[in-house]
Amino acid sequence: MAGETKRPNFSNEVDRRKFISVAAVTAGAMLLKPALVRGTAANSAVRVGLLGCGGRGTEDASNMVDTGGARVVALADMFQDQLDNAKKHFDEMQQGKGYAAIDASQIFVGPKAYQQMAASKEVDAVVIATPPYYHPQHLEAIVGAGKHVYVEKPCSHNPQEGEWMVEAARKHRRLVQMGAQRRSWPKIIEAIEQLRDGVIGRVYFAQAWYTNNRPSVGTGEAKDPPAGLDYDLWQGPAPRRPFKTNYLHYNWHWFWHWGNGELGNNGIHMIDLLRWGLGVEYPTLATSAGGRYRYKDD
Repeated sequence: MAGETKRPNFSNEVDRRKFISVAAVTAGAMLLKPALVRGTAANSAVRVGLLGCGGRGTEDASNMVDTGGARVVALADMFQDQLDNAKKHFDEMQQGKGYAAIDASQIFVGPKAYQQMAASKEVDAVVIATPPYYHPQHLEAIVGAGKHVYVEKPCSHNPQEGEWMVEAARKHRRLVQMGAQRRSWPKIIEAIEQLRDGVIGRVYFAQAWYTNNRPSVGTGEAKDPPAGLDYDLWQGPAPRRPFKTNYLHYNWHWFWHWGNGELGNNGIHMIDLLRWGLGVEYPTLATSAGGRYRYKDD
């Protein structure tokens, strides 16, 4: 097809699914092996930086600390309030649980935050929990600086960016794990093994759905961005659009310009299970049907 981007040839490389569809727990296990990350004694904690300090990123980093093999040493975000909230969370976590393994002493904010995180000599591994349209850029900088990465799902805004991320990780020989947590849930692993053993015969059909009592995103008002927000920076590599009041902090997921809807938000987990169970790779056909049956919003 004219203008089509050629898919890189990974036939001689590590299996793509094993590389990129790995669970959060497995990510923690690999990132928290100091011998792999730092070449130091086995009881030395991995120094983790959190890039993107919203609720999900803070939870990811907290889970790593809970393993006993990591401490959070750096926080980076373009929002000062997100940084403040994360710092407060880790301070309270340390006080409430008695952890001496939290020392978020490096705080990076603004346009250069991810580059400062990449350049820090105090960071071994980075949790990337920024919006997916930023993942390729951030991952390239982090692995290029010699650090390992746990990156939230979805891997990227579109499949081509995911290919570039795989290439970057291999080029710099860094450990990279994406958050497909169900890949490490014991009962799901057991179920897949039973499917492989033929417990229900030949598997030829799989169906999944995701439901959520999502509130309306409302109708945003076009106005100046809030004080302290570098909106041009926030938009990342996407074409510029005027600011509206219902984009932050979560609703960008539902605007195709930046997000990929529930399909990329939670549907990615469901579809991954279907692919895993069926033992298939890429689709040959996709169809879409539906409508807007309730809310009249953006």
